[in-house]
Amino acid sequence: MEQEQKIMSIMITAKFKVHNPSRRKQKIMDTALEEYTRAYARLLDWCKQNIDTLETNGKFRDKYSEASIRKLMPKLSELNQGKMHSSMYESLKQDVAITIASYLALRQQDPNTGFPVCRDPDPESYPNALEEFASVFGDENEYNEKRDRLLKVSRGSVMPIYFAGADGIPRGRHYSLSCDPKKKRFYAVTYLMAKGADGEPVDVKGNLVRMGWSKNNKPTDETHILTAKSELNIVLPLEMGKWHVEKFLNPCLDGKANVRTAFLSKSDKKNNPEYFMHITFKYSPDQVETKTFLGVDRGLANLIAITVTNNKGNIIHQALHSGEELIAYQKYDFIQKKQLQKRGKDIKGKVNVSRRNEEVCHALANTIVDVAKKYKSQVVMEWLKGFKEHKKDFGMLKRTPLQRIEKIADYKLAMAGLPKIKTVPSAYTSQECPQCGHIERKNRVTQAGFCCVQCSYETHADLNGSHNIARRWIERRKKRTLTAA
Repeated sequence: MEQEQKIMSIMITAKFKVHNPSRRKQKIMDTALEEYTRAYARLLDWCKQNIDTLETNGKFRDKYSEASIRKLMPKLSELNQGKMHSSMYESLKQDVAITIASYLALRQQDPNTGFPVCRDPDPESYPNALEEFASVFGDENEYNEKRDRLLKVSRGSVMPIYFAGADGIPRGRHYSLSCDPKKKRFYAVTYLMAKGADGEPVDVKGNLVRMGWSKNNKPTDETHILTAKSELNIVLPLEMGKWHVEKFLNPCLDGKANVRTAFLSKSDKKNNPEYFMHITFKYSPDQVETKTFLGVDRGLANLIAITVTNNKGNIIHQALHSGEELIAYQKYDFIQKKQLQKRGKDIKGKVNVSRRNEEVCHALANTIVDVAKKYKSQVVMEWLKGFKEHKKDFGMLKRTPLQRIEKIADYKLAMAGLPKIKTVPSAYTSQECPQCGHIERKNRVTQAGFCCVQCSYETHADLNGSHNIARRWIERRKKRTLTAA
Protein backbone atom coordinates (compact mmCIF):
# COMPACT_ATOMS: atom_id res chain seq x y z
CA MET A 1 0.00 0.00 0.00
CA GLU A 2 1.42 3.37 -0.95
CA GLN A 3 1.85 5.99 1.73
CA GLU A 4 -0.96 8.51 1.14
CA GLN A 5 0.46 11.43 3.09
CA LYS A 6 4.04 12.41 3.66
CA ILE A 7 4.70 12.89 7.35
CA MET A 8 6.58 16.03 8.23
CA SER A 9 9.01 16.43 11.09
CA ILE A 10 7.51 16.47 14.58
CA MET A 11 8.21 19.17 17.15
CA ILE A 12 7.81 18.33 20.85
CA THR A 13 8.61 20.65 23.75
CA ALA A 14 10.00 19.38 27.05
CA LYS A 15 10.03 21.33 30.33
CA PHE A 16 13.20 21.23 32.44
CA LYS A 17 13.55 22.83 35.85
CA VAL A 18 16.70 24.89 36.43
CA HIS A 19 18.55 23.17 39.26
CA ASN A 20 19.27 25.24 42.38
CA PRO A 21 20.43 28.49 40.70
CA SER A 22 22.68 30.73 42.80
CA ARG A 23 21.53 34.20 43.89
CA ARG A 24 23.74 35.71 41.22
CA LYS A 25 22.13 33.60 38.49
CA GLN A 26 18.66 34.33 39.86
CA LYS A 27 19.40 38.06 39.72
CA ILE A 28 20.66 37.78 36.14
CA MET A 29 17.59 35.79 35.05
CA ASP A 30 15.20 38.16 36.87
CA THR A 31 16.82 41.21 35.25
CA ALA A 32 16.73 39.58 31.80
CA LEU A 33 13.07 38.55 32.20
CA GLU A 34 12.04 42.05 33.28
CA GLU A 35 13.99 43.74 30.47
CA TYR A 36 12.56 41.30 27.94
CA THR A 37 9.02 42.02 29.19
CA ARG A 38 9.48 45.80 29.00
CA ALA A 39 10.96 45.52 25.50
CA TYR A 40 8.08 43.22 24.50
CA ALA A 41 5.59 45.87 25.69
CA ARG A 42 7.40 48.68 23.83
CA LEU A 43 7.56 46.64 20.63
CA LEU A 44 3.86 45.81 20.91
CA ASP A 45 3.12 49.53 21.33
CA TRP A 46 5.17 50.26 18.20
CA CYS A 47 3.22 47.59 16.30
CA LYS A 48 -0.08 49.08 17.47
CA GLN A 49 0.95 52.53 16.25
CA ASN A 50 2.10 51.12 12.90
CA ILE A 51 -0.53 48.43 12.46
CA ASP A 52 -1.70 49.80 9.09
CA THR A 53 1.84 49.49 7.68
CA LEU A 54 2.20 45.98 9.07
CA GLU A 55 -1.17 44.98 7.67
CA THR A 56 -0.32 46.32 4.22
CA ASN A 57 3.29 45.15 3.90
CA GLY A 58 3.40 42.16 6.27
CA LYS A 59 2.18 39.57 3.77
CA PHE A 60 3.95 36.91 1.76
CA ARG A 61 1.95 35.08 -0.90
CA ASP A 62 -1.29 36.61 0.42
CA LYS A 63 -0.69 35.39 3.98
CA TYR A 64 0.59 37.32 6.97
CA SER A 65 4.19 36.30 7.44
CA GLU A 66 6.31 36.44 10.58
CA ALA A 67 9.43 37.08 8.49
CA SER A 68 7.82 39.94 6.51
CA ILE A 69 6.51 41.61 9.68
CA ARG A 70 9.85 41.20 11.47
CA LYS A 71 11.70 43.02 8.66
CA LEU A 72 9.48 46.06 9.22
CA MET A 73 10.24 46.29 12.95
CA PRO A 74 12.64 48.90 14.38
CA LYS A 75 16.21 48.35 15.49
CA LEU A 76 16.96 48.05 19.19
CA SER A 77 18.45 51.55 19.26
CA GLU A 78 15.20 52.97 17.85
CA LEU A 79 13.03 51.32 20.49
CA ASN A 80 14.20 53.45 23.44
CA GLN A 81 15.05 50.26 25.29
CA GLY A 82 17.89 49.58 27.71
CA LYS A 83 20.82 47.35 26.86
CA MET A 84 19.98 43.85 25.69
CA HIS A 85 21.96 41.04 24.09
CA SER A 86 21.63 41.41 20.31
CA SER A 87 20.45 37.82 19.83
CA MET A 88 17.79 38.30 22.52
CA TYR A 89 16.34 41.24 20.59
CA GLU A 90 16.35 39.16 17.39
CA SER A 91 14.37 36.50 19.24
CA LEU A 92 12.05 39.13 20.71
CA LYS A 93 11.22 40.51 17.27
CA GLN A 94 10.43 37.01 16.04
CA ASP A 95 8.30 36.32 19.12
CA VAL A 96 6.25 39.52 18.67
CA ALA A 97 6.06 39.11 14.87
CA ILE A 98 4.47 35.67 15.28
CA THR A 99 1.91 37.19 17.66
CA ILE A 100 1.10 40.08 15.30
CA ALA A 101 0.79 37.75 12.29
CA SER A 102 -1.72 35.63 14.23
CA TYR A 103 -3.61 38.76 15.34
CA LEU A 104 -3.89 40.12 11.79
CA ALA A 105 -5.08 36.75 10.48
CA LEU A 106 -7.74 36.58 13.20
CA ARG A 107 -8.80 40.18 12.57
CA GLN A 108 -9.54 39.28 8.96
CA GLN A 109 -12.18 36.87 10.24
CA ASP A 110 -13.40 39.00 13.17
CA PRO A 111 -12.78 42.79 13.12
CA ASN A 112 -13.46 42.91 16.90
CA THR A 113 -10.42 40.77 17.71
CA GLY A 114 -8.55 42.38 20.61
CA PHE A 115 -4.98 43.60 20.13
CA PRO A 116 -2.32 41.45 21.87
CA VAL A 117 -1.28 42.49 25.36
CA CYS A 118 1.85 42.02 27.46
CA ARG A 119 2.52 41.11 31.07
CA ASP A 120 3.82 43.79 33.43
CA PRO A 121 6.66 43.36 35.97
CA ASP A 122 5.28 46.28 38.02
CA PRO A 123 3.93 44.95 41.39
CA GLU A 124 0.85 47.17 40.96
CA SER A 125 0.09 45.83 37.47
CA TYR A 126 -2.68 43.43 38.52
CA PRO A 127 -4.64 45.90 40.73
CA ASN A 128 -4.31 48.52 38.00
CA ALA A 129 -5.48 46.10 35.28
CA LEU A 130 -8.42 45.07 37.46
CA GLU A 131 -9.41 48.69 38.04
CA GLU A 132 -9.15 49.51 34.33
CA PHE A 133 -11.29 46.49 33.43
CA ALA A 134 -13.94 47.45 36.01
CA SER A 135 -14.16 50.98 34.59
CA VAL A 136 -14.88 49.92 30.98
CA PHE A 137 -18.33 50.91 29.78
CA GLY A 138 -19.95 50.42 26.40
CA ASP A 139 -16.99 50.01 24.02
CA GLU A 140 -16.63 46.32 23.03
CA ASN A 141 -13.11 46.70 21.61
CA GLU A 142 -11.90 48.45 24.77
CA TYR A 143 -13.62 45.79 26.88
CA ASN A 144 -11.83 42.98 25.01
CA GLU A 145 -8.45 44.73 25.26
CA LYS A 146 -8.74 45.42 29.02
CA ARG A 147 -10.01 41.88 29.65
CA ASP A 148 -7.09 40.36 27.75
CA ARG A 149 -4.62 42.52 29.67
CA LEU A 150 -6.15 41.47 32.99
CA LEU A 151 -5.91 37.80 32.01
CA LYS A 152 -2.32 38.27 30.84
CA VAL A 153 -1.02 39.90 34.01
CA SER A 154 -2.92 37.40 36.17
CA ARG A 155 -0.79 34.61 34.65
CA GLY A 156 2.49 36.12 35.79
CA SER A 157 4.50 39.33 36.00
CA VAL A 158 7.05 38.62 33.25
CA MET A 159 6.97 37.23 29.73
CA PRO A 160 9.03 34.09 29.08
CA ILE A 161 12.24 34.79 27.15
CA TYR A 162 12.21 33.26 23.67
CA PHE A 163 15.42 31.83 22.18
CA ALA A 164 15.08 31.62 18.39
CA GLY A 165 18.13 29.42 17.89
CA ALA A 166 20.21 26.75 19.59
CA ASP A 167 23.58 28.10 18.44
CA GLY A 168 25.03 29.33 21.73
CA ILE A 169 27.93 26.94 21.14
CA PRO A 170 29.98 27.92 19.14
CA ARG A 171 28.43 31.20 17.89
CA GLY A 172 27.90 32.89 21.27
CA ARG A 173 24.22 33.79 20.77
CA HIS A 174 20.75 32.63 21.88
CA TYR A 175 21.34 29.41 23.84
CA SER A 176 22.59 25.85 23.55
CA LEU A 177 21.62 22.61 25.23
CA SER A 178 24.82 20.89 26.28
CA CYS A 179 25.91 17.82 28.20
CA ASP A 180 28.83 16.58 30.23
CA PRO A 181 29.31 13.11 28.67
CA LYS A 182 31.30 11.71 31.59
CA LYS A 183 28.93 12.78 34.37
CA LYS A 184 25.76 12.46 32.24
CA ARG A 185 24.60 15.92 33.30
CA PHE A 186 22.82 18.43 31.11
CA TYR A 187 23.00 22.22 30.98
CA ALA A 188 21.53 25.20 29.14
CA VAL A 189 24.12 27.77 28.07
CA THR A 190 22.08 30.99 27.80
CA TYR A 191 23.15 34.41 26.52
CA LEU A 192 21.12 36.81 28.66
CA MET A 193 23.42 39.80 29.24
CA ALA A 194 24.32 42.69 26.98
CA LYS A 195 27.85 43.91 26.37
CA GLY A 196 29.04 46.03 29.26
CA ALA A 197 26.94 44.17 31.81
CA ASP A 198 28.48 43.38 35.18
CA GLY A 199 29.06 39.71 34.46
CA GLU A 200 31.67 37.15 35.38
CA PRO A 201 33.47 34.93 32.85
CA VAL A 202 32.22 31.36 32.82
CA ASP A 203 34.73 28.89 34.24
CA VAL A 204 35.35 26.87 31.07
CA LYS A 205 36.60 23.33 31.64
CA GLY A 206 36.05 21.97 28.13
CA ASN A 207 33.59 19.36 29.36
CA LEU A 208 30.35 20.74 27.87
CA VAL A 209 29.47 19.39 24.44
CA ARG A 210 26.75 21.00 22.34
CA MET A 211 23.71 18.79 21.71
CA GLY A 212 22.08 18.99 18.30
CA TRP A 213 23.47 20.23 15.02
CA SER A 214 23.17 23.16 12.62
CA LYS A 215 20.31 23.38 10.16
CA ASN A 216 22.33 22.51 7.04
CA ASN A 217 24.49 19.81 8.65
CA LYS A 218 24.04 16.21 9.72
CA PRO A 219 24.37 14.82 13.28
CA THR A 220 27.79 13.36 12.48
CA ASP A 221 29.17 16.48 10.78
CA GLU A 222 30.10 18.49 13.82
CA THR A 223 30.97 18.36 17.52
CA HIS A 224 31.29 21.66 19.35
CA ILE A 225 32.63 22.13 22.87
CA LEU A 226 32.17 25.22 25.05
CA THR A 227 35.69 26.69 25.16
CA ALA A 228 35.28 30.46 24.79
CA LYS A 229 35.16 32.50 27.98
CA SER A 230 32.31 34.98 27.96
CA GLU A 231 30.82 37.42 30.46
CA LEU A 232 27.49 37.45 28.60
CA ASN A 233 26.24 33.95 29.33
CA ILE A 234 25.32 31.81 32.31
CA VAL A 235 25.31 28.03 32.47
CA LEU A 236 22.11 26.62 33.96
CA PRO A 237 22.14 23.00 35.23
CA LEU A 238 18.88 21.22 34.38
CA GLU A 239 16.87 18.78 36.47
CA MET A 240 15.36 15.79 34.72
CA GLY A 241 13.97 12.35 35.29
CA LYS A 242 14.41 9.08 33.49
CA TRP A 243 11.51 9.97 31.17
CA HIS A 244 13.25 13.16 30.00
CA VAL A 245 16.46 11.27 29.27
CA GLU A 246 14.79 8.44 27.35
CA LYS A 247 12.27 10.59 25.49
CA PHE A 248 14.39 13.59 24.54
CA LEU A 249 18.05 13.54 25.50
CA ASN A 250 19.10 10.05 24.40
CA PRO A 251 17.48 10.46 20.93
CA CYS A 252 19.30 13.80 20.65
CA LEU A 253 22.65 12.20 21.55
CA ASP A 254 21.94 9.40 19.06
CA GLY A 255 21.23 11.87 16.24
CA LYS A 256 17.51 11.02 16.06
CA ALA A 257 16.30 14.37 17.44
CA ASN A 258 17.64 17.89 17.04
CA VAL A 259 17.47 20.82 19.48
CA ARG A 260 15.50 23.80 18.26
CA THR A 261 14.01 26.86 19.98
CA ALA A 262 13.43 27.38 23.71
CA PHE A 263 11.77 29.57 26.35
CA LEU A 264 13.02 30.58 29.80
CA SER A 265 10.16 31.10 32.26
CA LYS A 266 9.75 31.87 35.94
CA SER A 267 7.10 30.74 38.41
CA ASP A 268 5.38 33.38 40.52
CA LYS A 269 6.26 31.83 43.87
CA LYS A 270 7.36 34.82 45.95
CA ASN A 271 9.37 33.02 48.62
CA ASN A 272 10.93 30.33 46.45
CA PRO A 273 10.75 31.21 42.73
CA GLU A 274 11.47 28.45 40.22
CA TYR A 275 12.91 28.79 36.71
CA PHE A 276 12.25 26.51 33.76
CA MET A 277 13.71 25.89 30.31
CA HIS A 278 11.10 24.80 27.74
CA ILE A 279 13.16 23.23 24.96
CA THR A 280 11.73 22.12 21.61
CA PHE A 281 13.09 18.98 19.95
CA LYS A 282 12.66 18.12 16.29
CA TYR A 283 12.18 14.47 15.33
CA SER A 284 12.34 13.06 11.81
CA PRO A 285 11.38 9.39 12.18
CA ASP A 286 11.73 6.84 9.41
CA GLN A 287 8.44 6.53 7.54
CA VAL A 288 6.45 3.29 7.70
CA GLU A 289 4.62 2.06 4.60
CA THR A 290 1.17 0.99 5.81
CA LYS A 291 -0.29 -2.34 4.73
CA THR A 292 -3.40 -2.71 6.91
CA PHE A 293 -6.16 -0.59 8.46
CA LEU A 294 -6.88 -0.14 12.16
CA GLY A 295 -10.41 1.00 13.05
CA VAL A 296 -10.92 2.53 16.52
CA ASP A 297 -14.38 2.87 18.06
CA ARG A 298 -14.63 5.06 21.18
CA GLY A 299 -17.31 4.74 23.82
CA LEU A 300 -18.20 4.61 27.51
CA ALA A 301 -18.47 0.93 28.48
CA ASN A 302 -15.35 0.25 26.42
CA LEU A 303 -13.18 3.33 25.96
CA ILE A 304 -11.76 1.91 22.75
CA ALA A 305 -12.45 -1.12 20.57
CA ILE A 306 -9.81 -2.00 17.96
CA THR A 307 -10.12 -3.94 14.71
CA VAL A 308 -7.25 -4.46 12.26
CA THR A 309 -8.22 -5.47 8.71
CA ASN A 310 -6.48 -6.12 5.41
CA ASN A 311 -7.29 -4.08 2.31
CA LYS A 312 -10.33 -6.30 1.65
CA GLY A 313 -11.83 -5.59 5.07
CA ASN A 314 -11.09 -9.05 6.51
CA ILE A 315 -10.36 -9.10 10.26
CA ILE A 316 -6.73 -9.68 11.32
CA HIS A 317 -6.87 -8.61 14.98
CA GLN A 318 -9.49 -7.36 17.47
CA ALA A 319 -9.35 -6.12 21.08
CA LEU A 320 -11.51 -4.33 23.68
CA HIS A 321 -10.26 -1.92 26.35
CA SER A 322 -12.79 -1.42 29.10
CA GLY A 323 -13.66 1.92 30.66
CA GLU A 324 -15.29 0.48 33.79
CA GLU A 325 -12.37 1.34 36.10
CA LEU A 326 -12.22 4.96 34.93
CA ILE A 327 -16.00 5.42 35.17
CA ALA A 328 -16.02 3.97 38.70
CA TYR A 329 -13.21 6.35 39.68
CA GLN A 330 -15.09 9.31 38.17
CA LYS A 331 -18.26 8.42 40.09
CA TYR A 332 -16.32 8.06 43.34
CA ASP A 333 -14.57 11.40 42.81
CA PHE A 334 -17.89 13.08 41.91
CA ILE A 335 -19.54 11.82 45.12
CA GLN A 336 -16.54 12.87 47.22
CA LYS A 337 -16.65 16.42 45.85
CA LYS A 338 -20.41 16.66 46.43
CA GLN A 339 -19.92 15.67 50.05
CA LEU A 340 -17.15 18.24 50.48
CA GLN A 341 -19.36 20.95 49.00
CA LYS A 342 -22.20 20.08 51.36
CA ARG A 343 -19.83 20.53 54.30
CA GLY A 344 -18.73 23.90 52.89
CA LYS A 345 -15.26 22.70 51.93
CA ASP A 346 -13.31 24.25 49.08
CA ILE A 347 -12.80 21.84 46.17
CA LYS A 348 -10.77 24.29 44.07
CA GLY A 349 -7.62 22.69 42.74
CA LYS A 350 -8.98 19.14 42.87
CA VAL A 351 -7.55 17.73 39.65
CA ASN A 352 -7.67 14.02 40.47
CA VAL A 353 -10.02 13.11 37.62
CA SER A 354 -8.19 15.28 35.07
CA ARG A 355 -4.88 13.68 35.98
CA ARG A 356 -6.40 10.20 35.85
CA ASN A 357 -8.04 10.96 32.49
CA GLU A 358 -4.69 12.07 31.08
CA GLU A 359 -3.00 8.88 32.28
CA VAL A 360 -5.72 6.73 30.71
CA CYS A 361 -5.57 8.67 27.42
CA HIS A 362 -1.81 8.18 27.13
CA ALA A 363 -2.13 4.47 27.96
CA LEU A 364 -4.83 3.95 25.32
CA ALA A 365 -2.92 6.02 22.75
CA ASN A 366 0.17 3.87 23.40
CA THR A 367 -1.94 0.76 22.83
CA ILE A 368 -3.21 2.10 19.50
CA VAL A 369 0.32 2.99 18.39
CA ASP A 370 1.75 -0.38 19.45
CA VAL A 371 -0.89 -2.27 17.46
CA ALA A 372 -0.47 0.07 14.46
CA LYS A 373 3.30 -0.48 14.51
CA LYS A 374 2.91 -4.25 14.79
CA TYR A 375 0.53 -4.52 11.82
CA LYS A 376 1.81 -1.42 9.90
CA SER A 377 -1.65 0.09 10.01
CA GLN A 378 -3.36 3.27 8.89
CA VAL A 379 -5.40 4.29 11.95
CA VAL A 380 -9.01 5.33 11.32
CA MET A 381 -11.45 6.87 13.84
CA GLU A 382 -15.02 8.08 13.64
CA TRP A 383 -15.61 11.77 13.12
CA LEU A 384 -17.40 12.94 16.26
CA LYS A 385 -19.41 15.75 14.69
CA GLY A 386 -21.30 17.84 17.24
CA PHE A 387 -19.53 16.07 20.08
CA LYS A 388 -18.82 19.27 22.02
CA GLU A 389 -22.50 20.20 22.00
CA HIS A 390 -23.52 16.77 23.27
CA LYS A 391 -20.92 16.90 26.04
CA LYS A 392 -22.77 19.83 27.62
CA ASP A 393 -25.82 17.64 28.13
CA PHE A 394 -24.33 14.38 29.41
CA GLY A 395 -22.23 14.48 32.57
CA MET A 396 -20.57 11.08 32.15
CA LEU A 397 -19.83 11.71 28.49
CA LYS A 398 -18.34 15.08 29.43
CA ARG A 399 -15.96 13.45 31.90
CA THR A 400 -14.86 10.78 29.41
CA PRO A 401 -11.82 11.96 27.38
CA LEU A 402 -12.78 10.54 23.98
CA GLN A 403 -11.41 13.39 21.87
CA ARG A 404 -8.21 13.62 23.89
CA ILE A 405 -7.34 10.05 22.89
CA GLU A 406 -7.29 11.07 19.23
CA LYS A 407 -5.06 14.11 19.80
CA ILE A 408 -2.50 12.17 21.81
CA ALA A 409 -2.50 9.19 19.44
CA ASP A 410 -1.98 11.50 16.46
CA TYR A 411 1.38 12.84 17.62
CA LYS A 412 2.49 9.45 18.96
CA LEU A 413 1.78 7.89 15.56
CA ALA A 414 3.84 10.60 13.88
CA MET A 415 6.71 9.84 16.28
CA ALA A 416 6.52 6.21 15.17
CA GLY A 417 6.67 7.18 11.48
CA LEU A 418 3.02 6.31 10.87
CA PRO A 419 0.53 8.55 9.01
CA LYS A 420 -1.96 10.86 10.70
CA ILE A 421 -5.32 9.50 11.81
CA LYS A 422 -8.05 9.44 9.17
CA THR A 423 -11.68 10.02 10.09
CA VAL A 424 -14.97 8.74 8.71
CA PRO A 425 -18.62 9.60 9.56
CA SER A 426 -19.79 7.88 12.74
CA ALA A 427 -23.46 7.45 11.74
CA TYR A 428 -24.75 3.86 12.05
CA THR A 429 -21.34 2.25 12.56
CA SER A 430 -22.83 0.27 15.47
CA GLN A 431 -25.95 -0.77 13.48
CA GLU A 432 -24.39 -1.75 10.16
CA CYS A 433 -23.64 -5.40 9.39
CA PRO A 434 -20.12 -5.81 7.91
CA GLN A 435 -21.15 -9.07 6.20
CA CYS A 436 -24.27 -8.07 4.26
CA GLY A 437 -24.33 -4.28 4.73
CA HIS A 438 -27.82 -4.24 6.29
CA ILE A 439 -28.43 -1.26 8.62
CA GLU A 440 -31.16 -1.43 11.24
CA ARG A 441 -31.54 -0.40 14.88
CA LYS A 442 -32.68 -3.92 15.78
CA ASN A 443 -29.23 -5.23 14.81
CA ARG A 444 -27.98 -3.72 18.10
CA VAL A 445 -29.73 -6.19 20.40
CA THR A 446 -28.05 -4.95 23.62
CA GLN A 447 -25.39 -2.44 24.68
CA ALA A 448 -22.72 -5.03 24.00
CA GLY A 449 -24.46 -7.35 21.56
CA PHE A 450 -24.78 -7.18 17.77
CA CYS A 451 -26.80 -9.66 15.69
CA CYS A 452 -27.84 -8.91 12.12
CA VAL A 453 -31.58 -9.54 11.62
CA GLN A 454 -30.96 -10.30 7.95
CA CYS A 455 -27.93 -12.64 7.88
CA SER A 456 -27.61 -13.57 11.62
CA TYR A 457 -23.98 -12.36 11.85
CA GLU A 458 -23.04 -11.98 15.54
CA THR A 459 -20.25 -10.11 17.30
CA HIS A 460 -19.57 -7.59 20.05
CA ALA A 461 -21.24 -4.26 19.23
CA ASP A 462 -18.13 -2.13 19.87
CA LEU A 463 -15.88 -4.44 17.86
CA ASN A 464 -18.44 -4.28 15.08
CA GLY A 465 -18.26 -0.49 15.20
CA SER A 466 -14.46 -0.49 14.90
CA HIS A 467 -14.68 -2.99 12.03
CA ASN A 468 -17.11 -0.74 10.15
CA ILE A 469 -14.91 2.31 10.75
CA ALA A 470 -11.97 0.55 9.06
CA ARG A 471 -14.22 -0.68 6.22
CA ARG A 472 -15.57 2.79 5.54
CA TRP A 473 -12.09 4.19 5.01
CA ILE A 474 -11.25 1.29 2.67
CA GLU A 475 -14.42 2.03 0.66
CA ARG A 476 -13.57 5.73 0.51
CA ARG A 477 -10.09 4.93 -0.84
CA LYS A 478 -11.57 2.66 -3.51
CA LYS A 479 -13.96 5.42 -4.62
CA ARG A 480 -11.12 7.92 -4.83
CA THR A 481 -9.05 5.47 -6.90
CA LEU A 482 -11.95 4.87 -9.32
CA THR A 483 -12.63 8.61 -9.61
CA ALA A 484 -8.96 9.33 -10.33
CA ALA A 485 -8.89 6.60 -12.97
